[in-house]
Amino acid sequence: MTERCLKDEELDGVALAGDNQSNMYVGNSDGSVYIVGPSNKLPFLQLSFVPTGIAVDNVRGRVYISDAPANTIYVYSTAGTLLKTIQ
Repeated sequence: MTERCLKDEELDGVALAGDNQSNMYVGNSDGSVYIVGPSNKLPFLQLSFVPTGIAVDNVRGRVYISDAPANTIYVYSTAGTLLKTIQ
């Protein structure tokens, strides 16, 4: 992740999920996903699709991002590494 912070108007939040550290994973209509914490907003991923859902598994350290039109779920580590694709 880079340290570039964003303005609130740059996030439209079409998909949202929270983790156990008070962070929100915010998926946007431009395919970007950000981690928004109490004092910062950091880039997490840039997808080639608009995320339609996000879920965070705090126990396994995974982030699930759905692409409904493609009927696919992408499984990422909390570090942003693609681990698995579920179709």
